[in-house]
Amino acid sequence: LTTQLFQLGFTLATIVTVIVFQDDIRRAISLTSLIRLFRKQRQDSATQTQIETIVHGVFDLTVKGRGALLVLPGEEPLERHLDGGVELHGVVSSALLDSLFDPHSAGHDGAVIIENGVVRRFAAHLPLSDSVEKSAQLGTRHRSGLGLSECSDALVVIVSEERRQVSIASHGQLRRDVSREELTEALVTHLACGGSTLQASQRSAVFELLTTHPRSRLLAL
Repeated sequence: LTTQLFQLGFTLATIVTVIVFQDDIRRAISLTSLIRLFRKQRQDSATQTQIETIVHGVFDLTVKGRGALLVLPGEEPLERHLDGGVELHGVVSSALLDSLFDPHSAGHDGAVIIENGVVRRFAAHLPLSDSVEKSAQLGTRHRSGLGLSECSDALVVIVSEERRQVSIASHGQLRRDVSREELTEALVTHLACGGSTLQASQRSAVFELLTTHPRSRLLAL
């Protein structure tokens, strides 16, 4: 009877754990090296010409007073964070960005997902930031960009329709009113070093986990 009770309790505890922490488990699995071996390897980073095209297109939108959201994924998959959107697979260009964020376009309020120099999806909706402290004075676009950066390693470029300024959201932090040079530098760093930065942060987290309170951990073991 005791064995059966323990088996039943263990089974229930396992099921409850999987249900409650399913998002965290999925994210941890997606980041493991074993899974990455079976995933399609990321293509080479966008060329300097593609980066210049994005920067030119973004600041062209500021001149025209059009709001925009551009998402450049990192190593983590974004599918579970995105809502809606239309598949496009069009090569990024100033004309394409201008067309997608035209106020008369049905999807101009959404975000475009740019991967390897290609607009993979447009009119996608991003999760809003849960941080009341950071997003209290922000509009919907900035809250969306900040929200996605809080739950993923994506880089989000936000164009303010009213202030005609460019902001960058990354790793839960928002940089406002960036220049062309700062945006270019952020894009180059993200596209070229995103994977190594993520791996370094993971190694740092593991090291911290193993070295924090060593006596207490040894005593517990």
